[in-house]
Amino acid sequence: MLSRTPCGPGFGFYRKTAWLFTVMAVLYLALALHAPLAVRGDWIHDDGLFMQLAVDLSNGNWLGAYDNRTLAKGPGYALFLALGFVLGLPVSLSHALLHVAACLAFSVAMLRLSHSRWLMWVIYLILLWHPALLYGRVVRDTIYPSQLLLVCAGFICLLTAIRQGHLRPWVAVGTGIVLGWFWLTREEGIWLLPALAMLAILAVGWQIRDRRDWAGWLKGLALVVLAFAAVNLGNRALNRATYGVFVNTEFTGGEFKHALAVLQSVQVGPPQPYVPVPERTRAAIYEQSPAFSELRWYLESKDSPGYFWRGFGCPLYPSSCGDMAGGWFMWALRDAVAYSGHYDSAVDANTYYRRLANEVQAACQSGALKCRRSWLQFMPRITTEQWLHAPRAALRGLELLTFLREKPEAALTLPTGPPGSRPAEVKRVLGRPLTTPINKVAPDASPDWQHAADLPPSRMAKAARHVHQIFIKIYAIVLPLLTVGGLICFFVWAFRLWRHRSAQDAWMFGVALALWGLLGTRLALLVLIDISAFPGITPYYLLPAYALLCAAAVLSVYGCFARMPGKPGRMTDDLAAMEG
Repeated sequence: MLSRTPCGPGFGFYRKTAWLFTVMAVLYLALALHAPLAVRGDWIHDDGLFMQLAVDLSNGNWLGAYDNRTLAKGPGYALFLALGFVLGLPVSLSHALLHVAACLAFSVAMLRLSHSRWLMWVIYLILLWHPALLYGRVVRDTIYPSQLLLVCAGFICLLTAIRQGHLRPWVAVGTGIVLGWFWLTREEGIWLLPALAMLAILAVGWQIRDRRDWAGWLKGLALVVLAFAAVNLGNRALNRATYGVFVNTEFTGGEFKHALAVLQSVQVGPPQPYVPVPERTRAAIYEQSPAFSELRWYLESKDSPGYFWRGFGCPLYPSSCGDMAGGWFMWALRDAVAYSGHYDSAVDANTYYRRLANEVQAACQSGALKCRRSWLQFMPRITTEQWLHAPRAALRGLELLTFLREKPEAALTLPTGPPGSRPAEVKRVLGRPLTTPINKVAPDASPDWQHAADLPPSRMAKAARHVHQIFIKIYAIVLPLLTVGGLICFFVWAFRLWRHRSAQDAWMFGVALALWGLLGTRLALLVLIDISAFPGITPYYLLPAYALLCAAAVLSVYGCFARMPGKPGRMTDDLAAMEG
């Protein structure tokens, strides 16, 4: 007889099915280890930044010497790279192991939610082999989908256990830690909160409906919150002890975000699409703010090293040609402040940004400048023309998610760049992964760094690329059908639930609704970024959405057909079959 735990089947079941998970995991690891990575050490605000932070972490120096990039982005991915180095794992293997673990955890959560082997196996396989999730860069978005799946798995299993009256403290603590790590990896983690709040409200509804003791639910929630707070407060405390500021990043705390919001609130003339602080606006601010006028030469002179920031937006947004577009202005601002000598310490930078914000605000209050704050942090004013692009951006996102517009073939062919100023240490931390061929060798690139990249691809690397292309073709057929079928099944399921009001179906439906909601909030966030700052509808930023779409659609199909009218439990007798 199969033993059971309050959260699902026992170890006997896992022993019987472990061979499938193991074989699939080993095959995936073989593919991932021979899929080359793009090591862009020359992208000093992205890939190169995370690698340098990981080097400092591995050397025991926290995030290294302070400059204008040290606290710009969260340390979540740098911590992951440093941990892989401590464990002796190449970064390719670290990425792959995390992905396998996340797919396994989420599929087990689906098993505990539905008691269906069919659902568990389909979820595991479709997430594991999704070709878009084999993203070939040393950058934080590579692990973002895996973190999301782990967070969702933790909450689903925790709330399912609480609903059954059995709290598992280690699950609650682990969920809070992973959520804290997720929060430190990217700065826009707030998009996760509506769906998590909905799941919590659903759990409360069951506590009230069944008149159960609230102790388990409150303990579970408290453990999640405490673990999440411990991760974030620990990071803040380390930053306070090392740099003198109690923040996670300067984009989410401190004076920089306030100063940027104030600068973007100034209005001089009609708004210029995709240019948050146009040249004419900067000219007016220079006259009112002595602090901002210190940056004038760096931001305006053609001879300054910061003039190159004007070249990024023009190919994408013609209205921005000759000026600093969208999300690039904030980096130009930080570089200008550093060039002016205000980044000797985090305290000095905070003092400068506070002075800048106060001077501009005083000009706004006196009427010398006309100002209007945006309803969203960091978001500049959006013109009617930009809003009209939103439906097109959303449609492009759906086309990318279903492989109708663009397939992730470039994931294995990105160019490798020079590793930055510390090539030997970066190689050591990354574990010498297989890298992609260099399209154009930079003059200052180390020959020692490039020798592995210049070798012709091995048979295994060619085989990995061939297998990846096969999966791209398969998913290009499956994803459009799964998306349409999942949406239809979701609405049919909702109608049937409204008619019959099954408690078990309602709980699973709530989880499916949360997954679709996460997909919607992620896509909405990227659309807002796309129409206001920089291209947000790209495979790079859509990586979490690829996983969410598959999970939500498969669960919706299962929920629609699991209990057809007149056939209760048709697909939920899997555990009984396993016991036999």
